[in-house]
Amino acid sequence: MSFPKVILYYIFTPLADPAAIKAWQKNLCQSLNLTGRIIISPHGINGTLGGDMNELKKYIRQTRSYEGFKKMKFKWSEGTGNDFPKLSVKVRAELVAFGYPTEIKVDKNGVVGGGKHLKPHQVEELVKHRGDDVVFFDGRNAYEARVGKFKNAVVPEVETTRDIAHQIIRHKSYAFQEFSQRYAEPKELGNMFEFRETRFQDTKNRQKSIDLDPADPSQVDIDKTWQEYQRAIAYLAGEYYKWAVSNGIAKEQARAILPEGLTKTRLYMNGSLRSWIHYIELRSDNGTQKEHMLIAKECAKVINQVFPMMKTPE
Repeated sequence: MSFPKVILYYIFTPLADPAAIKAWQKNLCQSLNLTGRIIISPHGINGTLGGDMNELKKYIRQTRSYEGFKKMKFKWSEGTGNDFPKLSVKVRAELVAFGYPTEIKVDKNGVVGGGKHLKPHQVEELVKHRGDDVVFFDGRNAYEARVGKFKNAVVPEVETTRDIAHQIIRHKSYAFQEFSQRYAEPKELGNMFEFRETRFQDTKNRQKSIDLDPADPSQVDIDKTWQEYQRAIAYLAGEYYKWAVSNGIAKEQARAILPEGLTKTRLYMNGSLRSWIHYIELRSDNGTQKEHMLIAKECAKVINQVFPMMKTPE
């Protein structure tokens, strides 16, 4: 019986030949039928992989056989067996994309001049002595923040359509809370629907789309029809939803007729600074759907307020 799992891991350690490590890691993952994403740089390795539990254990044993990775810790989470569409192993200038590859120095003990973990009483003492010089990144979501939060803390909140929310929730290192149309009123989000711009499929790359050319009359006509169709579907879905709820049908059933690509939702993302950096780096890339990419770039602007060393994607 197969037990699908996901592992997350990273370690800062000097790698003299990242290309050789890439070849080794790629061959190892392929031999074990693992998928996911691995980034290798002169600073170390950072990865998220999915596959059968026994195969992942083999991966861990063989990866730790390399001297620099011997002390690397792996975090386990539940998997579905189809968490990642493919295997990606890349060499980058930085392990974490701060935008300053030459400023970070790494030795066998990790980042040179890096910080250290503090116990609660040590944090309390630090704030007592340093005051406003201490900056906190609060990764809790809006619900938790209502109970209490650090002064001037950033509370990430994302509004998007339900189909894009599904893409975001695939990031396993976060804890998520999503607006519930099973209990809440959709009008809390204002207009229930959000309409999509017209883009055309790139015939050479299925992961890319091409913007509308306003100088092309045929594309302008298609755009007009596309916008009309979206509004027609949204109107009918909205009316039928209202009818269902007003006639006593449970919201958890009535919401089934709402189109996922047009229906708005609100998402609260709870993650570590490392998770945010990884998410922004991955989803700001051109291979990401435009709507999702714009969210990642806006998140980068918010995180940059508390972590200004991060290079904000353009």
